[in-house]
Amino acid sequence: MVAAALEVLETGALTPLIKEELKYTIQSRRLAAGKQELTVDLTPTTPRRHRQMTKEEENRAYKRRTQNREAAQRFRQRQKDEVDRLMKKSMRLESANTTLRAEVRRLNVEKEQLLGTLQSHLRVCPMGMLTR
Repeated sequence: MVAAALEVLETGALTPLIKEELKYTIQSRRLAAGKQELTVDLTPTTPRRHRQMTKEEENRAYKRRTQNREAAQRFRQRQKDEVDRLMKKSMRLESANTTLRAEVRRLNVEKEQLLGTLQSHLRVCPMGMLTR
C-alpha cells in the first residue's frame, strides 16, 4: 500500500492506489468468508507473441472494423441530426414566445385603453352614478 501511495505522489495518477485498495478489499472479504488468501502475480513472465491470423480471421476482423466504423458514423450522424432538430425546435419556440409576448403587450395596452375609456364614461354616465 505504501508503494502504491508513493507511486501516486510521483505520477499523480490514482490508479495504483485504487488497485491496491481493491486488492486488499477482495482479500479481506475472502478471508472473512473462510476462503484461502489469493496470490496474484501480475508481472509478465513471458513476452506476448502475436500469432499470425489466418486469411479468414483477417477478413472477419476487417469486416468487424468496417461495420464498427460505419455504425460509429451512423451514430454521429444521428446525434448531429438530433441536435439540428432540437435547434430548429428551439428557434421555433423562441419565435413563438416572442410573438406571444408581443401579443400580451398589445393586449395590455388595449386593456389600459379600454379601462381609461370606461373610467371617462363612468364620470359622465348617469347609470354610472347609480353604481357608485
